[in-house]
Amino acid sequence: RAQARSTATPVQWRATARGFEFDGSGSATSADAVLAARDWLAPGLQAQIERPPGATALQLGPEPVIAAQTLLLRLEGRELRLVTDGFVPFSVQAGAPASP
Repeated sequence: RAQARSTATPVQWRATARGFEFDGSGSATSADAVLAARDWLAPGLQAQIERPPGATALQLGPEPVIAAQTLLLRLEGRELRLVTDGFVPFSVQAGAPASP
């Protein structure tokens, strides 16, 4: 999100078959290496965007306020959620689903 804000370029995060990638990083700079596609550190990790329903990517900016978003991560029977209400940075929420 900081990259999106600093470059004034919309950036999306999306899960891939092996990990995740960022799309829309803007100009070709050394910062693009940070935005390159990455494999998950733990094989078998699964990611699902829960909010907004039906979304295929998280929208990371560059606007100061973004839509409320939730990403569910699952690994070996455990899960946690990365949640933002759009005003505060993403934070980790373990256990129950995020409220609508």
